[in-house]
Amino acid sequence: MAVLKKTCSLLKNSISFWVVVVLATAFSCNNSEVSPEPEVEYPLLLNSSITYDNEDRAYLLYIPKGYTKNSEWPLVINFHGRGSSNQVQMGYSQFNTLADEFKFMVAYPQGLIGTVEGVTATHWNANFGTGVDDTGFVNVMIDEIYANQGINLAKVYAIGMSNGGFMAYTLACDMSDRIAAIASVTGGMSASSLDECLPLRPVPILEIHGTADEVVPYWGVDNLPPTVPDVVGFWVNINQCNTAEVIEENLPDINTEDNSTVTLQQYNTCNQETSVVFYTINNGGHTWPGAFPVLTLGNTNKDINASKIIWNFLDSHSHPNPKMPGS
Repeated sequence: MAVLKKTCSLLKNSISFWVVVVLATAFSCNNSEVSPEPEVEYPLLLNSSITYDNEDRAYLLYIPKGYTKNSEWPLVINFHGRGSSNQVQMGYSQFNTLADEFKFMVAYPQGLIGTVEGVTATHWNANFGTGVDDTGFVNVMIDEIYANQGINLAKVYAIGMSNGGFMAYTLACDMSDRIAAIASVTGGMSASSLDECLPLRPVPILEIHGTADEVVPYWGVDNLPPTVPDVVGFWVNINQCNTAEVIEENLPDINTEDNSTVTLQQYNTCNQETSVVFYTINNGGHTWPGAFPVLTLGNTNKDINASKIIWNFLDSHSHPNPKMPGS
C-alpha cells in the first residue's frame, strides 16, 4: 500500500499529464480498489437494436442458463406475423422453454411498419414490394450475435408464423448459404417468390398449415395458385426428393375436442440429406398447434405441439458449408 501511495504522489507531481491519465487506469490514487465487472446471470433476454439501412432495427435475444462464450449453441430466428410483434411471437410460440431444455438461442426480430395490400402494419418484406431490406437486416443481425455471443454457424435456422413463415421461406431462397433449415406455420410463398427463388443448395423445409385457414388460405387466395401444397411441391422438386418414397399417415386424434386432425407427409429421401415435411391440420385455423387458442383465428389443434416438432426437425439438420461473417 505504501508503494501505491508513493506512486500516486509521483504521478500528481508529474509534468507529463498524459502519463497521469494513462497510469490512472491501472492505479487508484485514493487507495481504493477497482471493482470487478459484474457477472452476467442467465437466462437472459437481451433487448438489442441495429442501425441498418438508416433504420433502427430491433430484436430480442433469449440466452438460456448454462451459456458461456464458448458454448457455440444453435440459433433459431423466430419471425412474428403481420401486425404482430416479437414479444407476442415469443409468448405465443413458447420457444424459450425449448431453448432452456435443449440449449440454443432464440432471436425474435421486430418487423417495420409497411403497407401490404392496403393494410399498414408491422410486416416482413417477403417479396411484398415495400422496399424494406429485411434479408439484409437478418444478415447483419446474425453477424452481430456471432460476434457478441458466439453461435454454431452450421445450425442457424429460420421459423415464423404467417407473414413470418413467408419470411422464413424468403431466407431459404436468398440466404441458403447461411440458413441450415426453415419451418413455417400458417405461412407460404407468393407466385413471384416461387418464380424468383434460386437457392444455392437444397434447404430442409417444414410446413404446418390448416385447411380452414382464412388468412393464408390452404388452397390459395380465391382458389388460385400457389396453394400451400404447391409451395411444398416446389421444395420437393428443388430438393430433388424421391416422391416414390413419401411417407403419408393420419396421426392419432389425441384431443377429440379441438375439432381438427392431422395428416403428415414426409419426404425424407432428398438431395444432400435434406427433407421436406408437411403437416396438414384438417379443419385447423390460422393458428399455432399446441399453443393457447385464438378463437377469432379458427381451431387450434392439440394433437401435436408445433414448437416441439419444429425444434426436433431443425436440430436434425446442419448446414454443410455455412458462410462466415464478412465473407
